[in-house]
Amino acid sequence: MSYLNRWLSKLWNYSQHQYESRSLERLRSYLGVSIPSSVILGRYSEVHLESLGSQLVIGEHFFTRSLCQIRVGAEGKLSIGNSVFWNNYCSVTCMHQIEIGHNVMFGEGVKVYD
Repeated sequence: MSYLNRWLSKLWNYSQHQYESRSLERLRSYLGVSIPSSVILGRYSEVHLESLGSQLVIGEHFFTRSLCQIRVGAEGKLSIGNSVFWNNYCSVTCMHQIEIGHNVMFGEGVKVYD
């Protein structure tokens, strides 16, 4: 197990008590959306899908700290790999297509647009 995977595993276990997780059940029911139960969004973090045609696939052990935002446009296709961590104030706005690989860490305030 890589250092990043061990660190994310510790952070994920710690976060169950430290951070509130958002209910993603409604989003999981949408066609084109895959969000595993290991995903944890920090305080005031949000996921917005503009339409039922938006596609969002998130891998195992995706964790955000506070005030992060994911926005997927009507024609957007966003893919986030396994063991991904975002620090505070990060956001991704996907109108076309964005792929974030496995074992990725975003520092505080990272913004990604297409």
